[in-house]
Amino acid sequence: MLREMKGEGGAEAEPLRFRPGSETDSGNFSRYKTVRLYQAFPASPPGVLKLHGEGRVTVWLQQTCNITACNDDVQLFLSLAVFNTAAPPGEDAGWYFPRVKRDPGRFLQPCSASVRRWLRSLKENGKILLLITSSHSDYCRLVCDHILGKDFEDLFDVIITNALKPGFFSLVPQQRPFRTLVNDVEDSEGLPGLEKPGWYSQGNWPHLHNLLKTMTDRAEPRVVYFGDSMRSDMFPAFSFGKWETVMIVEEMEGEGVARANPAPNQGPAEKKSKFEDQGMKTPSAASQQWGSYFVDVQGDEGEEERLRLTWCSHCIHTYSTMAIPSIEAIADLPLDYKFPRFSPDKPSTTGGFVPFLGGNYDGHPMLYFSREDVEGLQGAALSSHRLLAQAIREAAEEMLEQPEDFLPPWSHAQFSARWNEIYGNNLGLLAMFCLLYPHRAGALDMAREYMERMAAQPDWLVKDAPWDEVPMAHSLVGFATAYDFLFEYLSRSQQERFLQVIGNASRYMYEKSYHRGWGFQYLHNHQPTNCVALLTGCLVLMNQGYLQEAYLWTKQVLSIMEKSMVLLQDVVDGSLYEGVAYGSYTTRSLFQYIFLVQRHFSISHFKHPWLLQHFSFLYRTVLPGFQRTVAIADSNYNWFYGPESQLVFLDRYVLRNGSGNWLAEKIRESRIQEGPGQPGKGQRWSTLHTEFIWFDPGLRPTAPPDYGTARLHYFEDWGVVTYGSALPARRNHSFLSFKSGKLGGRAIFDIVHLKKYSEWIKGWRNFNAGHEHPDQNSFTFTPGGVPFITEALYGPKFTFLNNVLMFGPTGHTSCFAPWEGQVTEACDSKWLKYKQGEAADCQGRVEAALEQQGLVFIRGEAKSAYSQEIKAKSIQRNLLLLQPELLLVVDHVHLEPDSPLRSFSAFFHNTDTPFHLTAVENTHGVFIRHGQDSYKMFWLDDTGSSTKAATGYWSYPHGNPYNGSNYVNVTMPLRFPHTRVAYILFGPEVDLQSFSLKGDSERIDVYLATRDHSYTVHLLTGEAPSKPLYAMVLEDQKKIVFERAAAIQERPLVEVEEYVNALDDNLQHVKPVFQQVERHIQAKVLYSKNVQKTTDKKKQAVSAKKTLALSRKQRERVGRKGGPADNLPDIFTQIETSERQQRQTVMKRGGYEDVPEAMDGDSNSFVYYSDTRRVRKGPLIKGRRFNEVQAVTTAGSSHSFTSTYIRLFLILNIFTFFLLLAVLLLRLRKAQSLYAQRCIYCLLMVDSFILLCLYSSCSQGQC
Repeated sequence: MLREMKGEGGAEAEPLRFRPGSETDSGNFSRYKTVRLYQAFPASPPGVLKLHGEGRVTVWLQQTCNITACNDDVQLFLSLAVFNTAAPPGEDAGWYFPRVKRDPGRFLQPCSASVRRWLRSLKENGKILLLITSSHSDYCRLVCDHILGKDFEDLFDVIITNALKPGFFSLVPQQRPFRTLVNDVEDSEGLPGLEKPGWYSQGNWPHLHNLLKTMTDRAEPRVVYFGDSMRSDMFPAFSFGKWETVMIVEEMEGEGVARANPAPNQGPAEKKSKFEDQGMKTPSAASQQWGSYFVDVQGDEGEEERLRLTWCSHCIHTYSTMAIPSIEAIADLPLDYKFPRFSPDKPSTTGGFVPFLGGNYDGHPMLYFSREDVEGLQGAALSSHRLLAQAIREAAEEMLEQPEDFLPPWSHAQFSARWNEIYGNNLGLLAMFCLLYPHRAGALDMAREYMERMAAQPDWLVKDAPWDEVPMAHSLVGFATAYDFLFEYLSRSQQERFLQVIGNASRYMYEKSYHRGWGFQYLHNHQPTNCVALLTGCLVLMNQGYLQEAYLWTKQVLSIMEKSMVLLQDVVDGSLYEGVAYGSYTTRSLFQYIFLVQRHFSISHFKHPWLLQHFSFLYRTVLPGFQRTVAIADSNYNWFYGPESQLVFLDRYVLRNGSGNWLAEKIRESRIQEGPGQPGKGQRWSTLHTEFIWFDPGLRPTAPPDYGTARLHYFEDWGVVTYGSALPARRNHSFLSFKSGKLGGRAIFDIVHLKKYSEWIKGWRNFNAGHEHPDQNSFTFTPGGVPFITEALYGPKFTFLNNVLMFGPTGHTSCFAPWEGQVTEACDSKWLKYKQGEAADCQGRVEAALEQQGLVFIRGEAKSAYSQEIKAKSIQRNLLLLQPELLLVVDHVHLEPDSPLRSFSAFFHNTDTPFHLTAVENTHGVFIRHGQDSYKMFWLDDTGSSTKAATGYWSYPHGNPYNGSNYVNVTMPLRFPHTRVAYILFGPEVDLQSFSLKGDSERIDVYLATRDHSYTVHLLTGEAPSKPLYAMVLEDQKKIVFERAAAIQERPLVEVEEYVNALDDNLQHVKPVFQQVERHIQAKVLYSKNVQKTTDKKKQAVSAKKTLALSRKQRERVGRKGGPADNLPDIFTQIETSERQQRQTVMKRGGYEDVPEAMDGDSNSFVYYSDTRRVRKGPLIKGRRFNEVQAVTTAGSSHSFTSTYIRLFLILNIFTFFLLLAVLLLRLRKAQSLYAQRCIYCLLMVDSFILLCLYSSCSQGQC
């Protein structure tokens, strides 16, 4: 019954029969025509078990009742399991409840003392305990009295009976309110909410969630929920409540599930759980007739057997954090015991039900999937993943048709002449294609040649940017991924040589992580890019047995990235401060990191609060038509990488609702193939392989509930407001964005200024805002899907290249004196100024973002983004969207009495279309043409005057990805104390007939009339208005009010509790995995030695021994003392000690390098050019063999010894040179022998050559 009800395999055609007895026959079934036992559960198999009447289906309980006549207990079991459990207990009806009340000991087994101790210890340690059951209160009390004791109510803070799950989680409060109980009778009136702990009936998850917020004083309380029903407990608690879920699966005790070796340092032996002590077996104790509850053994006769999850086991893995056989199994564990979660990449056939540390590798591939998964991926390419496979195939076929256009050059001069990330980016795609289609002629040959050409390079750096490891990171991650995917297709010599290349590059990246900014500048796109490259290399090296090196380097990666994951918890809106384009660059690697550390080290971030909100960052920033995004900060038209790969990742591992697959599908269908917005040549294919791996076809693409309706969204950390995102491209669908926020985002800005995370953060040096723009109070407007006012994309960091204000004249130096922009404006750099002075304190503020009756009002204040020397009390911008194609913008400037300012200039940009001047009577304006339509803008100040604008095209300097931007410059005079200027922007659907304004010290009134409507807008611009309003709009006869009570309230930054310990906890996951790999390698060597004695296969033993990082003698000594798994020397403790010494050395030497042009190569990522500036070349690895890398010593030790010898020889040679020179000048100047003079000259020349060589070596070695 369990196999048919919860598993995949169907029942036999033969009916299931129960041996009839005197009290049991088919007559008991006649009252129940169809009873569905397992219903209303997503993805349930079509053959869900049903019991049919009229004797057609009977039940056979194997070995339960083997006598001629069954007793009452068996009859009662059948009634309990199928029929009589639904009778309300208060009515004392049916067969089951009366008997339980009379004799509970016959049916109920008391909980063990360990379970009761466990509950009490949870309570005593400050945990809030909930009891949620669908049983009625009297039955709950009866059961709990018997199994927990009469004082059971003292164990639980909240008890909820008659919860009627799963409706408790899925229904809204109005449908299922909480009710109080009086003598086990529910009150007829529902409660509006829960105010205090207690015993309640029915209810809903939202009200309980609010109560838990109050009780824990946390915005998002964390809940671990134990249950034994997939339909009533796991699925709804996981899907609706977003709770951690632990499923109790009793079949684990009866059948056995493989468990990993227990984690070291998890407490003394007596603290191990009973479940661990059982020594759970692989699924071999399953029923001989029905098979395993967890896995199906598949394979025809003569074929190798394969294990595949049953449907029920797959559901457990999908909707549960972990599974246990009973509470008693974990009751004896300490409360701080670490339970790794299920691996998210794929359901394991045997692992994951108990604490599992990993480290069990069986060759390659192993990074993203295992060898046994390849066949399934190839099958998916022909079925569920065929559209993604088609994209991979088309890309690879293009490479195969014109190989010389895609293969890396053999020449290092050509390879390093330009930004070369394209080679690493394309290699992952080609390797995936070869794996899916191994019989495609020429594909594997091209992949091998591709890798040979890359391996032939002495390094993967760019000649003009030797300080930037980003291109090397792209090459390393692509090369290591291809090595993993194609390992079986490489020759032995290629495997060894390519592994040396990976080792060289990984060692170089590791060394630079202590010196370059990406090692300490958090949440910046370089950090995950470089760290994931190093991590990928480490995992490959670990699998090949280079444990010491890989361990040290892996710990460095995790110590960097886990800090970023902690800091990201304070970015509450799911945004990334570098914008959408560079955000996709960051998440391309960040999501790979999250996946890899979960798969290989059981470090889970899938419930990370930032990750839970990140979908909004992609969904709320895409313009109508799904082709462009809001291009804030350095940006292209949309995304640099993906975002389809990131979206399917979010859907599979975070959202689980189809929204990610839906948005990825929309973007994929709408992609621009030619022209502005098309994917960059170097990035277009780089995420196809991860998109294929992460795609879950079981999640049907489903639009978010509000799709099709324009919504207002505020990113409180980023300081950005968007309206009208992710809509179909239609005439009445417009997009509006506004930015006014803190430099680096609220989290970073407050961390720096409030000195949070002081153990890690030392001011702005730990962050990098170089890709931001001086753009506080900037906006964009896309009426009817046509870009009218746009961002100026990736360009110089000048204020006038953003849609903001400049002021003049000023009395101090500025980039464009006498005009002055925002304080972060950079005059002589490609990157934003942010580290010191007023720039470090730059911030804007969104004061209001409101929507009322179809009208949108946004206000921003940017005074703190400008110098204090201009003496402005307020620099305010108001946006009021009156119709989808009618936008009113009002700038309000309030000056101090002694302000030197006399004028301001407002700039507006369009990167694609030029502006043309126009005028209506005395009101000046501009317009752009889009086909036959015109999009117009006019302006007036509060005196009724309008000045003529300047229009033109600003060309960006050489070295920027884009050529420039079209602009409008509106310059207006400033008056003391207030100046207001209004701009009206509208599309072809609006026929503007009149436009005027007037104002006083407190407000400004704007009058607009179109063919269809008239508007009177009252804006209260003063800092202390007499009315509690921002604005009031009279639309015809309708009044819309935007009240100050709805102003945005900024949440204070809350430092993550015990953040240092959180980092250390995750780092502890690494060592057990490496120890497990070490055990496997040692076992392989010992096995090879035994094989050699009987089969004389010497090569097999020698090959296995080569994979060890420790010497053979050391391990043989260990082997004589004990078994290979228990007595290995703890080399990893030695490595950790060495690592600590190295960090101390680095800090003493000054730590990290602040390279001024640390990001100069970034803009090369999206165009191809060679910067002609001459720069000092950094040290390179040239021809270093991997077997020369000594990881046990500190990173700089080999260099220090070499440098010492070079210095010594250099000094001796200098002395020799001058000695010979003195001999030549003083003793042999008058020598008669020409031969003697020639000998001395030859010696001097040889010594000069040696001097030059030594000097060159010393210079490269930085000695």
